[in-house]
Amino acid sequence: MVVEASKELIKHAFEDLNSVPLILQKEESNSRKLLDKITSQNNVELVPEMEVVSQELVTEFTNIGFGIGFTIIDLAKRKYSNLKELNINKKIPNINIYLATNKSISLTFATKAILQYNLMKKDKKQILD
Repeated sequence: MVVEASKELIKHAFEDLNSVPLILQKEESNSRKLLDKITSQNNVELVPEMEVVSQELVTEFTNIGFGIGFTIIDLAKRKYSNLKELNINKKIPNINIYLATNKSISLTFATKAILQYNLMKKDKKQILD
């Protein structure tokens, strides 16, 4: 999702995104590949003002007002409550994430927490033992 730090929410079209400073991950990242695929399907090529190596840096630079960025809205809002989702004229499709575990290896506490969080987001209940 695209987030911005300003208080003013403006409705944007994909075509208009190049008129504002864009903070995106480097082209090699999966997030950037997804965004490039979505925009190319809409005949738009985004030209970022700044390319960074992580979602965290996209969020940091967006928060301090360097531009707008493409990042996971839940993660951005968890750290910076002032960041908002930018309204655009196209729906960004949801993506599927698949998780696999090896039943013969015990899961760490952190792994169990991540799995529980993802299961709760989907309103599923599962015991991880």
